[in-house]
Amino acid sequence: MKRNSARILFGLLFIGLAVFVAGSAFGWWSDQVIHVLSESWWTLFIIVPGIAGIISSGPKFWNLLLIAIGVWLMAESSGLLSEGQSSAFFWAVVLLLVGAWLLVGWFWKPKHHDNPPLSPPQPDGAETSAWEKSIDDRPDYIAVFSGRQLSNYSKNLQGGKATAVFGGLEINMRDAVPVQDITLELTTIFGGIDLYVPSRARIKVTGTPVFGGFDSMFIPNDDPSLPLITIKCTAVFGGIDLK
Repeated sequence: MKRNSARILFGLLFIGLAVFVAGSAFGWWSDQVIHVLSESWWTLFIIVPGIAGIISSGPKFWNLLLIAIGVWLMAESSGLLSEGQSSAFFWAVVLLLVGAWLLVGWFWKPKHHDNPPLSPPQPDGAETSAWEKSIDDRPDYIAVFSGRQLSNYSKNLQGGKATAVFGGLEINMRDAVPVQDITLELTTIFGGIDLYVPSRARIKVTGTPVFGGFDSMFIPNDDPSLPLITIKCTAVFGGIDLK
């Protein structure tokens, strides 16, 4: 996961807005450019998270929809579309994305491995020491405008939380062992979380995306003798991948 994508893009956005404000004062831009950006600059705060989500977790439906809505609002607020054109454009984009999502979902099935690695997956060239290690029984991980890689080896996992705000978390819990039914709460706001779920537990995923999404890519374990982990996902303009 490219954890700093949101931070970099928002940094470039603020710099670009600063250049636009300065250029407007000194007459660098044409009247049409000034009109379009002055009326629709706020839509960039919808478009940029969608782009950041694509960079972080790939071209998922919610990221593409977010960009489409941002572009539509930009065109509408700046007067580039008439009322009739605006409505037609919106529904055409929605139908196009739904059709594309159905086709992509049909042809590109998630790939599973019969024996997923139990050690933390490492980026090319990365050292194992780059991962923060802990044995917290109830961890509470936070990333704000930053990225973190964490491994938890608790033998008495009792629950936990992870929150990513304009940042990213990559958490390996495959070797963590819950001894009873527990709950993990994952929250991402303009960010992303990759969680490698414990291998010795059953997993139940719940939650509602808000202009975001979460994907379950792990191999389910239905052994009734294992404890149940309920993962509650809240994705606001962001993404959560469970692996």
